[in-house]
Amino acid sequence: GVLDRYPELSSLACVPLGVSRFNQEGAMRPHSPAEAAAVVDLVEEWQGVFQAAVGRPLVHASDEYYLMAERPLPDLATYGDLAQHENGVGLFRGFEARFLGLTAAPEGGPSGFFQSVDGAPAAGYRAPRAPGAVTLRPRRNAPVTVVTGAYAARLLEPLVRSVDPDAEILPVENGYFGGNIAVAGLMTG
Repeated sequence: GVLDRYPELSSLACVPLGVSRFNQEGAMRPHSPAEAAAVVDLVEEWQGVFQAAVGRPLVHASDEYYLMAERPLPDLATYGDLAQHENGVGLFRGFEARFLGLTAAPEGGPSGFFQSVDGAPAAGYRAPRAPGAVTLRPRRNAPVTVVTGAYAARLLEPLVRSVDPDAEILPVENGYFGGNIAVAGLMTG
């Protein structure tokens, strides 16, 4: 199995491929809700196997799979140390815990590929503020609108409404990458 080949493996993530209208590969297509549910079922089955073998679930389905399958997200404890949160695995449960003041933000910098890529320094990449520019601040009684992806809107609404019952949640369709992107992390402006 996978642990025989990679005994030092700390976690596996199952994340759907973003397939857009620009795709040229005929065999690639977005998952149906039933297929997403089958992925979740399979991952949860293997979590039990890995739990028995190594004492932790090891493999996780992304939040996106649960949302596509219209299944509730697992509890935060299921994700352990949130090792795959940058890949959308346990991302919402971690955010929810921080929003509710139950935990601090994950420590460390970005994981995965971005861990090894230097970001552009702020100096020289931002235009200087115009002399005499006014900083706009919202009025205390200004309406609140949270702009997010379609998947996150369903999850954020109860959290935001718990703080401001009049707040509007505005899900935005993301056509930038050619459609089929409903996660908030890939929104563009």
